[in-house]
Amino acid sequence: MSLRSAPFGSPEHPVELVLAHQLSTGALWEDIRMKGGAYGVSAYPDSLESMFFLSTYRDPNPLRSLDAFSSILMTTAQQKGDPEFLEKAVIGAYSKESRPRTAAEHGIVDFLRFLCGIEDKHRSQNRRRLLDVSIDEIRQTAQRLGSRKDEEAAVILGSFSIAEKAAAKLGLAVKKLPI
Repeated sequence: MSLRSAPFGSPEHPVELVLAHQLSTGALWEDIRMKGGAYGVSAYPDSLESMFFLSTYRDPNPLRSLDAFSSILMTTAQQKGDPEFLEKAVIGAYSKESRPRTAAEHGIVDFLRFLCGIEDKHRSQNRRRLLDVSIDEIRQTAQRLGSRKDEEAAVILGSFSIAEKAAAKLGLAVKKLPI
């Protein structure tokens, strides 16, 4: 599922990074991975495309997961919040942004940043902002993303029979893509 999100450099982008980490290691993991049986689950904001992605991998019930994505966002928006869990999410998001990279990763990332005009000062501001993310900002961001249900786009990849069943339940036609 993809939702419209904040662009790089906006005050909301670091909040989305923390929310994504919090969801991936918390509610999404528990609901979709542990209860739903999906092999994996993730949340990730792509600030250059202004999209927030929620995904599962080897999911036995993708329709359940699509409903769970929206439900989890809205539940997160209404929760009081746990300062300790927020701190861990901030640390996790910060470490992901500042982790060491291989030479090949470093080269491609630097090239993409050059193409997009992202300078080290922008990245530094973004990392500093990560440290100031509050529980209220997490709730507001979850509310903003969760309320965009009518704007969402979803893709279900898998065997044709699974796609047919999912499309029928959603009232949509299956689109076969050339591979």
